[in-house]
Amino acid sequence: MFNNTWANVKTHKTALWLTLYGLYFAILKIVIVPFGDDQFWWGPAGRFLLRHHFYTLSDQQYIGGSSNGRYLSNLTMIFSSHHPIVSYLIFGAFSVLLVYLLARLVGKSKLILFLSLLLPFTLSRPFLTTTWLWYAAFVNYVCGMVFIFAYLLILKNDYFDQSKFNKYLPIISIFLSLCGGLIVEHLTIYQLIVSLFAIGFFRLKKHRYRLHQLTYLLGAVISARIMFSNGSYWVHTSYRNISLSTTASWQIFAQTSHFWLISLNLILILLLTGSIFFCNYQRTRQTFKTTLVMSLSVVFAIYYCLSNLYLRNHFSLNTFAPDISKFLQGYDSLIGIFFVIYLIVSTVWLEVDATTKFSLWFCLVSCVILTGPFLIITSPNSAREFFGGVLFMYLFAFLLIRQLHFTRPNLRRFRTVMASLLSLGCLALLVANVQNYHCFLEHSSRDVVPGAIAEVNQVPHPSLMPNGDLYTTSDGVRYWQAYHRSDFSQRLFKLDYPKNND
Repeated sequence: MFNNTWANVKTHKTALWLTLYGLYFAILKIVIVPFGDDQFWWGPAGRFLLRHHFYTLSDQQYIGGSSNGRYLSNLTMIFSSHHPIVSYLIFGAFSVLLVYLLARLVGKSKLILFLSLLLPFTLSRPFLTTTWLWYAAFVNYVCGMVFIFAYLLILKNDYFDQSKFNKYLPIISIFLSLCGGLIVEHLTIYQLIVSLFAIGFFRLKKHRYRLHQLTYLLGAVISARIMFSNGSYWVHTSYRNISLSTTASWQIFAQTSHFWLISLNLILILLLTGSIFFCNYQRTRQTFKTTLVMSLSVVFAIYYCLSNLYLRNHFSLNTFAPDISKFLQGYDSLIGIFFVIYLIVSTVWLEVDATTKFSLWFCLVSCVILTGPFLIITSPNSAREFFGGVLFMYLFAFLLIRQLHFTRPNLRRFRTVMASLLSLGCLALLVANVQNYHCFLEHSSRDVVPGAIAEVNQVPHPSLMPNGDLYTTSDGVRYWQAYHRSDFSQRLFKLDYPKNND
């Protein structure tokens, strides 16, 4: 009886943490300055595309890039931008769901839950700014990964944890795949691959498959068919360019992609190298292999700490990547390739149970599937496309951390430290966004025109805005004019632009 009571207390305590976490992000969304696609979907262009089923090539520079089959995310953006309270609820709820699902994929561990809660505050600046702090990108990339992680948790509970089968799983699974497949293209393709893999894997290992796997596949096929039936994918536009040239792929990787995928993710790199080091250190018998991996862990950790000290002084708000010489770009790219090889070799040599080993390989392969296409897509090319792959590397690190042995006093101290870091991270991010918000409100209240923003009028923390607060758009001018005509209580439920501008 006492054990059941204590378990209920811990469950309610966790629920309270998650509720406060979601409430924090809902409040944070109020002071995040909207930009770009946020205002595009709110304005006449969004209504125009809605009426034309999200397909038009009448103006490739302005509308053509937003002609796509992301029907769920587009509709979500249009509706929630006109009803701000919906955007606050979505922002809070999906922030909680992502970190909670990430923790549950690793297992029931308070340590991992705390690490997951810290996720947004450990992201590199390009990912934090162009996913979590940009609502349009948040809907596409954060919300999209929630649907992916939710189904992976179903598979994990079904195969590894042998959970009792739920009769509603087939309905839940088709819902997840229908929603997940109508958000962003590479997740649509990924869930098709996962659905086929799950059926084949269960058939091979269990000599059967589940009904929910079939319904997930059905939903994945239907959503892919709906998404890619949009005509924008079958005509050439200036927005989408693909090159199969190895030279072009290397240039993309060296100039920008490897920074977003590897170099700038310092906290993730330290989690990876640290967990790999201690997993080998805790082995009872040290060999040449373990010594080599441990040495490489230290070398990579030191290199990326020093390189980030240098790169932070050359950070560009135009690209959210360092602006350095081609020689240094190429050098850092090669180190990045060696780091990937180090991760692969470490995974091969790690002595962990079969379930963990399989999960680690699944994370690595998922990262490759989600990020690989963006090495041949020359445009658009930005950090946010790599977000899903990087999330799987966080999952990789958390799986290894779960293998480490902590004494109870050290574990308790570690949790206290993480709770303190979480509180500081929440406070710092909120204060910075509040400062940006009030500064932006002040200069947007004046008569402005589209174009560059004078440096004296820029917000205190421009790196927290997806465009670096370098310019304003015609959509932005119209948005802030409507914004200033109403107070908070009036625009909480409805914020519209004058219809004569439509």
